[in-house]
Amino acid sequence: MHVDRLRIQHALMEENPEITVCTSWLTPFGEGIANGCADGAGAGIVDRPLLRLLERNVFFNPTSIMRREFIRHIGLKYKYYDYAEDYKWWVDMAEAGAVFYIDPQPLLYYRISDQQVSTKYRKQQHESAMRIRGEILDVLTARNAERCPELKSLRESLNGMKKRDLFTDERIFGLFSHIFEINKNNLFTEIG
Repeated sequence: MHVDRLRIQHALMEENPEITVCTSWLTPFGEGIANGCADGAGAGIVDRPLLRLLERNVFFNPTSIMRREFIRHIGLKYKYYDYAEDYKWWVDMAEAGAVFYIDPQPLLYYRISDQQVSTKYRKQQHESAMRIRGEILDVLTARNAERCPELKSLRESLNGMKKRDLFTDERIFGLFSHIFEINKNNLFTEIG
């Protein structure tokens, strides 16, 4: 961990009371890991975090600090999602209106190994992530039901194609991410 990580993040949170969650970049290390920095979803205030989370989990949990009052106020609890509880946590935070900030500097060294959960249970974690992304898409599709009812029928058609091995979940989520991104001023891409 960067020697001043907690001081840096705490100061940032104190100076910006609107920020609910502060994360940072990290520096991965381990056997076979290239030198460099992992920067997740960029830097600064994360615009439309739910839309970012539809693409993938963009926050590095070990680098995060968050406001206890926000969590208590919304009554948020960890939910069981095989090896993807943190991803679900971020989605629930985003749905509750959390403001995410990513500090654009690596404040943590993160060891990558064959024994860590994300390596050993990659398949289960991926399945849980697909479930979470499907739930995000359910929320966004329902939120836009009046404004754009075609989204629901498009999703149903693509799911039908997926059952016939003509489309994958990854492509469905990618297509919807693209649709929401290019129409972010016309469609609801967040809750509330």
